[in-house]
Amino acid sequence: MKAGRRFVLVVAGALAAASGNGAERLIVVHDAGGTVDAAPYVERTEISDRRVGAALQSAREALADLRFGRLEVFPVHAGPLRAGPPALVRVAGLPAPVFAIGCDGPSRSWLAAHGRELRERGAAGFVVSCATRARFRRVGALAARLGLAVEPLPGAAFADVFGAVSYPFVAEPSP
Repeated sequence: MKAGRRFVLVVAGALAAASGNGAERLIVVHDAGGTVDAAPYVERTEISDRRVGAALQSAREALADLRFGRLEVFPVHAGPLRAGPPALVRVAGLPAPVFAIGCDGPSRSWLAAHGRELRERGAAGFVVSCATRARFRRVGALAARLGLAVEPLPGAAFADVFGAVSYPFVAEPSP
């Protein structure tokens, strides 16, 4: 038997075994002869509701990490930016304000103090330094409570484009 047919039989057998009803659901579409029953090669395992629930929860958590078709990668590095005093940068041609913070305590405090104003001005938010996805989620939850959204983006992009040297900072359109 050719390797391709053997593979199809093994996959079909595995699917039949996993379905719970076995061969009752399996429909043979084409048999070119020499068919071998896959049952002896497939280990049947009982899947408990608990295992299914745990697998679904794991999948939900993995899918929650997907945003706009990409997987967020941590840690997010600040690059040349350093935590420091809040700064304001004016940029010609910038359509709306942009702010950048880290996951550190001073950045979170700054966001809590200025979140309302940032929301009213329609600012887009970015986290430029964050060690773990869990810390990013905490900052994201704080931003959400303030009516803002933040996305992870390495700090080097802001240093290059806006000339920023520290975070938190706001880049706003120049008058």
